[in-house]
Amino acid sequence: MSKIQELKIRFQVWWENASGGTRALGTGFFVVLVLAIFGGGFYAASPYFLVDSDKLTSPLASKNDGKDLEDVVRPRGEGENTVPSPINGVFYTEEEAELFMNRRPLAIMINNHTEARPQFGLSKADLVYEAVAEGGITRMLAFFHAWDMNKVGPVLPNHIWSKDGK
Repeated sequence: MSKIQELKIRFQVWWENASGGTRALGTGFFVVLVLAIFGGGFYAASPYFLVDSDKLTSPLASKNDGKDLEDVVRPRGEGENTVPSPINGVFYTEEEAELFMNRRPLAIMINNHTEARPQFGLSKADLVYEAVAEGGITRMLAFFHAWDMNKVGPVLPNHIWSKDGK
């Protein structure tokens, strides 16, 4: 008889002779052990699923063959403004409206804390809602539909992010 078979028989005898509380404790220990193993596996595998932040771009920004995008990436059309925006009612030319009418708006929540100011891109949002979040600090919910923004959010001074504090 192998060691594994012997351990299996010993466990079966112990389980049959154990009281209800001992069985519950053993089951709980087994469940915690399985969850710890799966959690450790997911934690160990998580770096393989992370996206490099340098590769993230705005879903509204146009492809520009690796060139730096301008702040606003939508060309202005020629002619009379006759087509209203479904978000804010601003009139655009038919050429401009063709660029954004068949796509969904993008909503971005932007911090409005005093240390997160100034915010970049709010002036080009089609619609902005301000709501109280917590402690009197508000958040801005900016909807972008007609304009393609490359950068949106707080503009922080470089010295805040430097490692030497200068």
